[in-house]
Amino acid sequence: MKLFLIRHGETYLNKYGRMQGWADTPLTDKGRQSARRCGEYLASHGITHVLSSDLGRTIETSKIINECLATTQEVVLMPEFRETFFGSYEGELNRNVWPEIAKKQGFDSLQDFYTQLPINEVMDAFHTSDPTSDAEDYQTFITRITQGLKKISEMFVEEEQVVLVTHGNTIRNIAYLIDPTIDCAEELINSGVTTIEMVGGQQRLVSYNVAAE
Repeated sequence: MKLFLIRHGETYLNKYGRMQGWADTPLTDKGRQSARRCGEYLASHGITHVLSSDLGRTIETSKIINECLATTQEVVLMPEFRETFFGSYEGELNRNVWPEIAKKQGFDSLQDFYTQLPINEVMDAFHTSDPTSDAEDYQTFITRITQGLKKISEMFVEEEQVVLVTHGNTIRNIAYLIDPTIDCAEELINSGVTTIEMVGGQQRLVSYNVAAE
């Protein structure tokens, strides 16, 4: 099976540079346009099913893509693929939160924070730094993601082509599970495409964070 992971189109919180995990805002006009381009790009790939996280921005993106694909199937919602929950940091300005987290972990620069810590410790840094302790820890997050991937592998046969509309950090972590050499500091493109193959219980990263053009 080929699984196309699509990040949702640009939202208003994206536009304003604010943290967005379980917090939700609608797509901007730019976000809807990029979702449509993504759908048109995928139209030649023989997609049979469209899946989506259960947050509003991915649902909106997935419906636009599904219309472009003209499939006979309704979008299937999968809460396992929600974005990370950032706790009390939800809605805060990115430019304030990330340097604060890095500093609390003893790093002078964001680049060092990204490159010197493994992805699980980066995520756990949010949990330990959140004064409410509500931010999702890595183990909680990755457990629901891997459960979702297992469910997908059981839902479809290996010959199918499936789209999953989800979120930036979710895609990054799925890709990292398969190929730990990816650049974890790379920003995921809104409506960008990451492709993985799932065959015989094995997963292979085909492409990562490609613009749908």
